[in-house]
Amino acid sequence: TPLGFHLAHMPMDVRTAKMLLYGVLMRCLGPMLTIAACLSEKSPFVRIFGREDVHKKERREEFGNLRSDHLAMVPAFEGWRDARNNGREAERSYCERYGLSSNTLQAISSLRERYLRHLADVGFVPSGCSVSALPSAKGALDSLGQLNENAGKPEILRCVLCAGLYPNIAQVQRISGGKGYGTKTFLVSAADLDKCVVHPGSMNAGHLQEMQANHGWLLYHKKLLTSRVFLHDSTLVGSIPVLLFGGGDLQVAKDRRHILLDGNLRFDGMREETAVLVKLLRREVDRLLLLKIADPAADVARTAGPLLEAVAELLRLEGARGGGVRKC
Repeated sequence: TPLGFHLAHMPMDVRTAKMLLYGVLMRCLGPMLTIAACLSEKSPFVRIFGREDVHKKERREEFGNLRSDHLAMVPAFEGWRDARNNGREAERSYCERYGLSSNTLQAISSLRERYLRHLADVGFVPSGCSVSALPSAKGALDSLGQLNENAGKPEILRCVLCAGLYPNIAQVQRISGGKGYGTKTFLVSAADLDKCVVHPGSMNAGHLQEMQANHGWLLYHKKLLTSRVFLHDSTLVGSIPVLLFGGGDLQVAKDRRHILLDGNLRFDGMREETAVLVKLLRREVDRLLLLKIADPAADVARTAGPLLEAVAELLRLEGARGGGVRKC
């Protein structure tokens, strides 16, 4: 396929490459370069004996509202880059505060440059494009700003993460513990039905009760089996990003109210009209990707603009539920 052709010519993990291609398409390349580089390197967040609790507290106060280990890497990297520009002492202080490895962050910075060159080699970004023109967050940009104009929209970044990490996804489920025992929240991996838990070092650790059952999903990059099956890193998303960007086959069920993804993930569309519209919107997202892949140099802005606005508006209307957050 055209997508497989381009992925094969990018010397990196297939999921990482797909994430970057969608980052170009969805105009949020800066943060996706950072996240892709972090996933390819070891985590910039390190454990320092005797300081674990302090660092967890600082990280969760600063980045915990994102409900995502992957999105947390973006402001952490930008903060380090700003601190480094203010001198070695500022850099050291910043890394000590959040428990970050300066060496790993430097490796991530170099990897961002390399990934951008790979995208230029296959024609998805202009030759000579500098990563300095693509900060992780939206800022003052030059003529290449269109590549990054959605960098400050977490809902769009979650969609791109979904495109890259699917089918590595676990559903938030909740059951009653019986009279006097409240409810119990747990995770079930969609691919193999493993019962999972969030790793204690994750930004999402201790926040499962805030996540919406059945409509909340955790994307993950690594799943580790030790005493239990742990999701080492995760990002909370709602059903809409999974349906529109999750890959696989999307079908309206026979009852015309439910939507099936890959034949086994079932979503309640509430009404037939909703289910059909979601399928049509997904078709447009896939078509736009195929257009860009068939001709990487093609300007798809005229089509992409209204489509991205429609996706963003849908996520906005879904509100907290669209992000997988449980209503209080």
